[in-house]
Amino acid sequence: MKRSGSPGLNGTHSAPVLAGLHRQGSSWRVIIARRAAQWEVIESRETDPAGMTALLSQHSVSRVIHVIPGQETVCRCLPLPMGDDDQVIGALSLLAEAELPASLPPHRRAAGFLSGDVRGDMGTALLTGWMGGTQEAKLAGVSEGWTTVVAALSALKGDAGRAAVYADSVEGVITALVSGPQRTAARVLIEQNESRGAWASAVQGAAAETGELAGVGAGPMAIAAAIQRNPDKKLHLEPASVAALRSQVLGVREESAWLDSYGLALGALLVAGSVRRSERSLAEMTVSARVEERTPVQSVTAWLGDPRKAWGVLAAACILMLLGPLGLSWGRLALLDSRTARLAEMRVGREAMERSAAMYSQLERSRWPMTKLLADVSGATPVGITVTNLRLSPEQGLAIQGTADAADLVNTLQANLNKTRLFSNIKINRVESKSQSLAEFDVTADVTQPHAPSKPVEDFAARTLAQRMYGEGASNTSMPVARTDEGSGSRRRVERGGSERPTAERANGGEQADSRPSEAGSRRPSSMPEAVPPPVSDEDIAKMDRSAAMKGWTNRKSYIQKNPGLDAATKQRLEDEVTKMRARQQAAGSGG
Repeated sequence: MKRSGSPGLNGTHSAPVLAGLHRQGSSWRVIIARRAAQWEVIESRETDPAGMTALLSQHSVSRVIHVIPGQETVCRCLPLPMGDDDQVIGALSLLAEAELPASLPPHRRAAGFLSGDVRGDMGTALLTGWMGGTQEAKLAGVSEGWTTVVAALSALKGDAGRAAVYADSVEGVITALVSGPQRTAARVLIEQNESRGAWASAVQGAAAETGELAGVGAGPMAIAAAIQRNPDKKLHLEPASVAALRSQVLGVREESAWLDSYGLALGALLVAGSVRRSERSLAEMTVSARVEERTPVQSVTAWLGDPRKAWGVLAAACILMLLGPLGLSWGRLALLDSRTARLAEMRVGREAMERSAAMYSQLERSRWPMTKLLADVSGATPVGITVTNLRLSPEQGLAIQGTADAADLVNTLQANLNKTRLFSNIKINRVESKSQSLAEFDVTADVTQPHAPSKPVEDFAARTLAQRMYGEGASNTSMPVARTDEGSGSRRRVERGGSERPTAERANGGEQADSRPSEAGSRRPSSMPEAVPPPVSDEDIAKMDRSAAMKGWTNRKSYIQKNPGLDAATKQRLEDEVTKMRARQQAAGSGG
């Protein structure tokens, strides 16, 4: 059992004492603090459920804030005008009800403003929800609340323009919060921890993508570099955030291991103890709906407080005294007759309701098989289409952006997606021809049967991609081999798509060479190593149109992935050019 804290602080002061609780595996990370003139940490300890009651009683803790596991939460950030707390609380509740999944009950939804994330008269509203799954034991004698990892990160991040990332490789969950100049973005991603390097790359990618959503671009690269240096670290904060946290809370330790263990618990505690009601609301979720407790006498008194009900009770008492015995006998007879006639119908209806309830319960627990859906989309994509952007979510369905060698391939993609029977309402929103052999497109669809089995339209096991592109005899590691047709004595060469064309003809009893230039050589896989993309200046990038910028960053991104052994300087140059060209592509697409 680990224990640390400020000496002499035993919770006897008049200021209320709060506790933040973050469960990591089988251990509980607890941090206890009070807020007088400023926050001060009383104790931070690793404990278990058996020691929690004694610890809370020792420090006279009045409220405990739990941190919900990241994989059980959803979140969204929206800009909202600042105002009086009494005015904005109602608006925040309506936004949470409208924007979050309808399956979330009111006591598992929360909405509030991010602390310090203010731009003029506009603030950032965080809408977050608890999808369920964790049922913590109720702690006797204290009030309890639940908050999310994103809300805790917002308290640790501090002012606008900063970023914070929490990545737990054991749970496989990455939570990123990035504040940009115009907006704030938050994401919760579930990743597979296949290796230490793959996990570090996943965390860096999550931070970079969240920064792009927030309009920062290369803003979170400082955190990304820290992740690369220490991929085992869980909580990544900017130095300015750590300095502000230490000045705000007495007793915060400088060791990164301490922040990894107790950082989220401290953030939850800061959210629950905020002076603003619109910020404390992020830490007021509960396991079950709150029920107002009343004594039987209070319940009866409140019910009889309605005059119409009181007169009804008086009339019923008079009728009961006068016609009680006769009415009771008639009621019994009518009840028996109705139950006898409807017994079979009630049994069938009850069984149908039980089946429906079981089905709804299963649907609430089930999640989309993302790996399967991505494989289904890949199997439905024909040869000649390059997918540059793919989004797949329960809220927005499927969205595909990419390029095609011919416009007809987009129609083939739409037909293939329809054959899988996984999608509906498949629409081709845009097809723009950029050249004679290149067309850009956008395709959207609704996911109606994510769990249904689907057979790939293209069987690449029976006939590989190299054979489809370059003909029989081609493979992913060698060029197609030219063959000789001995029956006719004519030499042939392998063309793209597996077709053959004679390269010599017999004329006047002899062979005449074909004077047309060979095309097969340019279409065969080359065994020579691909050259490093040359450097491009910022002026040349600024002159690129949208198509040129997209081709430039995709070629560099592909080269980095195919050559993991690049030296650090070349890799950094290519990554910088990828970021700049992607920004140029977005600016050119919006008319910039």
